[in-house]
This record gives sequence, structure tokens and C-alpha cells, in this order.
Amino acid sequence: MKKPDMTWILGGLGAAALTLALAWPAAVQAQGKGMVPPAETMDVGDEPGRVSTEEVTITEGPYARQMVFFRSNEAPGTVVIHSAERFLYVVQGNNRALRYGIGVGREGFQWSGLVQVSRKAEWPDWRPPPEMLQRQPYLP
Repeated sequence: MKKPDMTWILGGLGAAALTLALAWPAAVQAQGKGMVPPAETMDVGDEPGRVSTEEVTITEGPYARQMVFFRSNEAPGTVVIHSAERFLYVVQGNNRALRYGIGVGREGFQWSGLVQVSRKAEWPDWRPPPEMLQRQPYLP
């Protein structure tokens, strides 16, 4: 049986080492992709840390934020919710309002009327009320 030539063995090892050396930085860089989003996508509006994605960002269509004609006697800054239409309006004055598409829960369709907002909080804590825990005990 013929012995393998050392030149071929060393050449093969050298080629493998060179390939690994050239491919290693690209492999390490590829592993890091997707782990941390770019800085410009870190904050979405007034929600620090939330990352906008194409799946949840509505940029067109009826539920996108739009300036619309809205006849009202309400003062600018007033929030008006039309639960049946699934829209929230922020009155701007001059018969204009910013319109947002919203989701409405079961109880939202059973309620109507005027209410005064008594408390506002940025990033408020929320806990399900006892009635909701009875219906859905898996909630925290």
C-alpha cells in the first residue's frame, strides 16, 4: 500500500485552515444578526423598548391613523370612542380629528355614554378584575 504524500496532507490542512480563517468572521457576524434590533427601531412612539414589526404596524387601510373630518362640539384634545365602528377619535378642532382603529372587548359593545377620565398614567400596572379571573382563571 502506498503511503500518502505529506505535501498533499499539509496542503489540505492549510486549505482547511485558510477557509476557516476567512469564513469565521462572517459566521460570527451572522449569528449576531436578529439578536438586537438596530437603534433606530428600538422605540416606537411613546413605548420605549417596543420594536415595531411589519406584522403589527398598520401603515395603510381603514385602521391606520388618519386625519379625518369630524363634526363635534367637543373641545380639542377630547377622546371620542365609537365602539360599534371600532374607531377612536382625538378631536383637533376645526371639524378635524385624528382617527385610530381600535379593538373592542365584549363589554365595550354593551356600554355607551359619556365618562370623565379620572386618572392617566404612563405604562400603568394592570391586574384583571375578579370577574375576569372567574371567567378566565389562567390570567395572572
